[in-house]
Amino acid sequence: SIMSQVDQCLGDIQDAAFVAFDFEFAGLPAKTRKQQGTSQELHEDAYVRSRASVLKYSALEVGFCTVRWAGSWVVSSCSILVPARSRLVQLDMGSLQFCRRAEFDMNAWLDAQDQGSEQQHQAGAVREAILAHKPVLAVHNGLLDLLYLTHCILRWELPETLQGFASLVLQSLGPVLDTRHIALAGAGIPAVPEEHATLNRLLDYLRRDPLPDWTPAPLKLQAHRAADDAEATAHALLLLCGRWEVALQQPILVHGWPYAAPFRRFLYCLHIYDKPHVLHLEVASMAHGSQ
Repeated sequence: SIMSQVDQCLGDIQDAAFVAFDFEFAGLPAKTRKQQGTSQELHEDAYVRSRASVLKYSALEVGFCTVRWAGSWVVSSCSILVPARSRLVQLDMGSLQFCRRAEFDMNAWLDAQDQGSEQQHQAGAVREAILAHKPVLAVHNGLLDLLYLTHCILRWELPETLQGFASLVLQSLGPVLDTRHIALAGAGIPAVPEEHATLNRLLDYLRRDPLPDWTPAPLKLQAHRAADDAEATAHALLLLCGRWEVALQQPILVHGWPYAAPFRRFLYCLHIYDKPHVLHLEVASMAHGSQ
């Protein structure tokens, strides 16, 4: 049942090696963006556009996938209907058509907005678990997802600047890993070509060289459903960990918890850092023996 899946995920957060998550949205940022400028200026522009979208559009659903070690990798996934932060909900025609194609139950989402609903309690329980245990969080191309988590689930106000948001995340949450950026950066393993950086293509690419010890049960995915996309992100990060372990010739996870390399040295918080400040260079130097 949905309730038992949510309870399982909540119970696993404390002992999880990491927790992947993914949101489904009622709207997306405008596609117009800065084409020129420094990397940091482009990141700032992405943040400003994404923040405006979060404040304008409601998220519909969030999926979580916990990953823990129990003799093999065990994943548990669930989805929660997201309470709106505002009683004014803006949906455009494209959003409605998207919801229909994904067979999303808008009536159930509207019921979830009632104060005291089960979904409200679930969102509160997730908030308490994340703040209490500060698990390693995993996303795929997830700046927007992290903004929605911060605003809709943790119920924090979003700083106006990227620097302010970066400080909030680093001071208040555990490490945040983005599978897309990690795959593209390489960090001690061959970088994934950009044409394979979307979530499903990344999974297909990483599965070309199977690593049985790092592969949980096969996925049964339904695209654009939050729990399934969260589970796909978890699988991608496990496969990246397997490649790291082979390349670095040392365990990446000890007793199911992130080892110092590369997790603690790879605090790749989405678009927050420009490349000169990304700590993956330290991991790469460990693998290649260079400074």
